[in-house]
Amino acid sequence: EIFLSVLAEQMPGLEPLIRGLAERAGEGSVRGNLEELADTAIAFYTETFPVAMSVYSTQSLLVAHRDRVHELGGGPHLPLDALAGYLDAERALGRIGADADPQAMASLLVGACFHHAFLATFAGDPLPDEERARLAARLVAALLGPV
Repeated sequence: EIFLSVLAEQMPGLEPLIRGLAERAGEGSVRGNLEELADTAIAFYTETFPVAMSVYSTQSLLVAHRDRVHELGGGPHLPLDALAGYLDAERALGRIGADADPQAMASLLVGACFHHAFLATFAGDPLPDEERARLAARLVAALLGPV
C-alpha cells in the first residue's frame, strides 16, 4: 500500500502522458513526443526505484503487491503497451517506417529509461533536469536515427 501511494503521488507526470499517447498519434513530432515520454519516464523511475526495490525484498511482499496491482488493473506493462500502441499508430500514419517493430521499439526505449533510472539511483546521483532531457533526446535519436 505504501508503494502504491508513492506511485500515485509520482505518477501524475507519467500516467496522463501514457494514457494520452494514442491521441497524440499524428500530432506534434514523433521525436518530440518520444523525448517527452523518455524524459518523464526516467524521472518517474528514478523517483520510485527506492520504494520499488523494497517490494522485492521478500517473496511474500512481492506477491501481495502484485495481487493488489492486478486488482486495481495496473501493472508495469502499461507504459510499454501504451508506447507500442502509439508507435503502431504512427507507423500506420506513415510517420515511422513501415517495417518498424513498435513492440521492440517500445521495449528498447522504456528499458533504457528504466536502466538509466537504476544507474542514477545506484549512484545516488539523480540526473539534473537538463541532463535528463539530453539523455532522453539521445535515446530517441538512437531509436529513430539522427534528425
